[in-house]
Amino acid sequence: MPERRTPCLFLLTLLLSGPAHALELLEDRLTLNLFGTLGQSRSSLDAPRYRNLSVNDYGLDRQWSGVLDQRYGLQINLALNEQMALIGQGLVHRNSLDETEWQTTWAYWRWQLDEHWQTSLGRFRHPLFMITEEFDIGYAWPWVRPPVELYSLAGESTYMDGGKLRWQTALSNYSLALTGFTGDLHINRKPRIEYDTQISGIEAHLTDGNLTLRASLLQADVQLDSQRLEGLIDLIDAQNPAVAKDYAVDDIDGQRYTNLGMRYEDGRWLIMAEYVRLWLQSRSLPDKQAYYLTVGHNFGDFTPYATYARQEVVDSLNEYRLTGIPALATNALLASSNTEQHTYSLGVRWDFYPGMALKGQIDQVYQKAPSLGLQGAPLPDGRDHFTVTSFVLDWAF
Repeated sequence: MPERRTPCLFLLTLLLSGPAHALELLEDRLTLNLFGTLGQSRSSLDAPRYRNLSVNDYGLDRQWSGVLDQRYGLQINLALNEQMALIGQGLVHRNSLDETEWQTTWAYWRWQLDEHWQTSLGRFRHPLFMITEEFDIGYAWPWVRPPVELYSLAGESTYMDGGKLRWQTALSNYSLALTGFTGDLHINRKPRIEYDTQISGIEAHLTDGNLTLRASLLQADVQLDSQRLEGLIDLIDAQNPAVAKDYAVDDIDGQRYTNLGMRYEDGRWLIMAEYVRLWLQSRSLPDKQAYYLTVGHNFGDFTPYATYARQEVVDSLNEYRLTGIPALATNALLASSNTEQHTYSLGVRWDFYPGMALKGQIDQVYQKAPSLGLQGAPLPDGRDHFTVTSFVLDWAF
């Protein structure tokens, strides 16, 4: 019969068995993976600076820089027995305040109850995106970086502390998995912003190995503390309390995020497409949608690809119910939320060594006035686009 131990019994055995035996036990049960990205990028413009997240305090100018694409991580899997495992993943990267920090992105206990049911408790990525499981592992993607028009929509809110329950089964040649999850997230970027988010949702995942289809729906309740927004809402409230209620952010219930994704890869062709729609339930945070399509073809170790990606604002960005200074301040906020832009990208991936890939990509980024795009500022007069050139080295061992 296979060896069965509870998690506590396994750890106790490890501690009492002595160094040599402990190492022998760990050798079969512990897996360590290292991954990371080194990159250099530049923009064809000094201003506005190109950003991959609208919340970032930094971006690219005409000088070559690694600010967007430097990260180093590790993942640890410890099998407690045939049913249970501990999984951890950590990352050294640059946060939105331009600080280099260590972030624990995974730290959870997984229990495979039987061939159909699996449960997990701890910290894990929330499944809003197609590449949730590989969100920080550049080697797992075809691109230099995921299409920013779509993958910027969650900001820094990419993980949650909580639990999830998965059911999976075989359907002819396909595998179907349904996952329910719930948890919370706290991010502190004071003095700019701090927020607590309670998240719940469901994900459906269907694959036959070549074709993968997925859909997810998340609901979030958010408590947001922002001095900038609170000051504006107080200003609105003094003139029109009913309008101020529409802009409130201290307690937002029922935000919704939905995603549809598809990936096809047969060894020659790569096709990926994804759509995200947000309903954010506050006029201070306009509703948005984004989508992309990537097509690539494999030629031995080389995979050239092309991508089109677009982000759109769905809400109106004008406030007609106010007058005077409150109207000016509110419409300035709404104008700064206009992140509409679209990008045409051409790139190539070279898998020159097992576990290592070198990629180059050229992005043509368009933003039409009065949009500020993800850059947070208009383009120079007479310009409606600019170019970003990037090279990265990705590895995963």
